Amino acid sequence: MNRGMTSTLPPSDADLLVKSLAAQDGVDAGASVNPGALIASEGVNTAQLDSEGVVTANSQEIDLKVLPMREIIQAASDTLTADECRNTIISNYGQAVANTQQLPAPEAGMFLLAVAVSTGTGAFSFKPPSGHALVVDGTVYAADHKVSLATPSAYNMAAFYPITGSSGALVWFVDTKLGVWTDGGA
Repeated sequence: MNRGMTSTLPPSDADLLVKSLAAQDGVDAGASVNPGALIASEGVNTAQLDSEGVVTANSQEIDLKVLPMREIIQAASDTLTADECRNTIISNYGQAVANTQQLPAPEAGMFLLAVAVSTGTGAFSFKPPSGHALVVDGTVYAADHKVSLATPSAYNMAAFYPITGSSGALVWFVDTKLGVWTDGGA
């Protein structure tokens, strides 16, 4: 079985993922993570990870699940599948011209980290499904507008995960980490 590449996220991104997963499960997002592991707690209100990797919450121990992340190289424009948006790193390695990745409809449990590896080769962009809007760092883009790195620099990155929007429907939330991600238009 091909399990893809397993990666360790920086602590801030790992913490972001845990909070996102916890929020999707209706859990208070007070969880913390060990920088060496990517974990998610389930069914707890406030969680702490001790040095042995045991999570305690309200004097209870709970199970952890390790979330392996696979890297998917997208050197050219493409439409991402739902599976490609579950615990993945989307890299632009090998990109030679502008590259737009079409996102699928957001679903609970999705998470991807977009990372620019190839630089100065045209914009690296992510477009929502038709009729959908992205929420980028708290700003709601117009429907069908993409978030773009006009000139990708090495290791610019953004995290993408679904949240419940003001309409009650899931929307793609984009948390930019490094680089200047802007509204790339429709």
